[in-house]
Amino acid sequence: MQGRSKLENTIPVDEQISRDVVLRSLQETSGKIAEFFDVHHNDLLSSFSEEMAYYYNLLHKTINREDQVSISDKDFQSLMLFWTGLNTLLAAMEILRRGYTKEPQMLLRNALETFATAYHIHIDQGAYEQFIKDSENFDSKKSITIVKNVHSSIGRMYGDLSKNFTHVSGIHSLPHAPPYATAIGGFFDGEAQEYNI
Repeated sequence: MQGRSKLENTIPVDEQISRDVVLRSLQETSGKIAEFFDVHHNDLLSSFSEEMAYYYNLLHKTINREDQVSISDKDFQSLMLFWTGLNTLLAAMEILRRGYTKEPQMLLRNALETFATAYHIHIDQGAYEQFIKDSENFDSKKSITIVKNVHSSIGRMYGDLSKNFTHVSGIHSLPHAPPYATAIGGFFDGEAQEYNI
């Protein structure tokens, strides 16, 4: 791909990695990678944004309605968690745009767990009370069990994301796929990003 060298921070073996190299990755290279991603995946970004806007609008209308007293605290908290899950999906897309190909899946797992918890406390008063009383010790994995009863693929997806991305596995043995194995930060490779989308 023409211009690929501008879209990675690969350092020669005999060169010292300096603060400036890391800063360049954060401040320059990742922005260029995102621009290339946007050009190559404009249709995907457009449909993703449209879908996200739909759900944000649903939540926004419900959360900010005039008769808010008709929304129970339990349902309001569920909506807030759902909003957090949407924000996590945006974060996953943002780091994918910046050339990271494994890290977005960690966030997808977190978003899935957040959506599951939102659903769980929406349908179960006891779960809501436990979440409010002691959210730090709330077992959100139980929420995954609840939602996989609604749709079995959720359990498989959660398991795959956990096994392959969240928990350290062979996929983590190289920071990036060759020939970018030691690139600092993200890189643009249309095939790798396409696979992750």
